[in-house]
Amino acid sequence: MGAQNRGSCAGIHVNMPIAGPSRDQRSDMTDAERALLDQAHAFDANEMGYSEQQATRPQTLGYGLADSPSGQAGWILEKFHWSPAPSPIR
Repeated sequence: MGAQNRGSCAGIHVNMPIAGPSRDQRSDMTDAERALLDQAHAFDANEMGYSEQQATRPQTLGYGLADSPSGQAGWILEKFHWSPAPSPIR
């Protein structure tokens, strides 16, 4: 609807829009820009599992968390990785 706005769409909502540099822009990046792009790639490779799980098979995860105390504990402890406070596990 947003791309085909014919005067009736006041706005759209997007969640986590991600846009990287074009090929031309990549050939002329500063060291700081290259470091930021490397961080984005590392985040995508290592931290997007939760999002992928929730987007593709959330119910499967729900069954495991509801039926397994150890699964629930592991899920909760893993969240310490995201918290700003020092984690008890790393």
